Amino acid sequence: MELKVFPSLDDLSQAAANIFTGMINSDGENTFIVPGGSTPYLFYKYIADNVTDWTGVTLIPSDERLVDETSAESNIGLIRKNLMQQNGIKDMPTLFSLFDGNYKHKFNQVLPSLNSRVKNLMPPKAVFLGIGTDGHTASLFPGEEKNYCIEKPLFFVDRPSELFQRVSISACFLANTLRLIFLVSGEKKRPVMKKIFINNKRSDYLPVMNVIKKATG
Repeated sequence: MELKVFPSLDDLSQAAANIFTGMINSDGENTFIVPGGSTPYLFYKYIADNVTDWTGVTLIPSDERLVDETSAESNIGLIRKNLMQQNGIKDMPTLFSLFDGNYKHKFNQVLPSLNSRVKNLMPPKAVFLGIGTDGHTASLFPGEEKNYCIEKPLFFVDRPSELFQRVSISACFLANTLRLIFLVSGEKKRPVMKKIFINNKRSDYLPVMNVIKKATG
């Protein structure tokens, strides 16, 4: 692993956006898994500022909350707001939605078809992810270990502590890429980052380590 430390979220976001835009111009299919949450909003802004040709680019959220796209909890809504509505972009990337509000009450019935479509897009050129204070990434949370490495790309997450449900890309499909980039910001993330870079058995329980240790790149 390579650790890069930046003086601000702005600098971190610009550096990550530079990696993204550089990879668009490289050979291979331009499919990327991208993060939700609050940290990457500047990352999307800088991508919007720098990418002029979105032809053939597909973006897949790493996970999604099963809420309306207008909700502040929606990752696809965040991506549209911070990327696709910047600077009047005309040629949009293909944005692969993991959830359509029309099937909220029968999600398990459409999960097989979603899995088939996502599997056809794998492996991505790169995966951009966040890390939570508890060591989760995407919607791979502590206590969900049985689902981390299922054979299918997507799995359903139902957490009693949340009013909504989730869908996430599994650890094995996240790890099956040549490049993983984690965007981590904030003082509260310092303890989990220390655990990751100590990299001993005490950190193995962290969901993000499940991805990192299986990573092919």
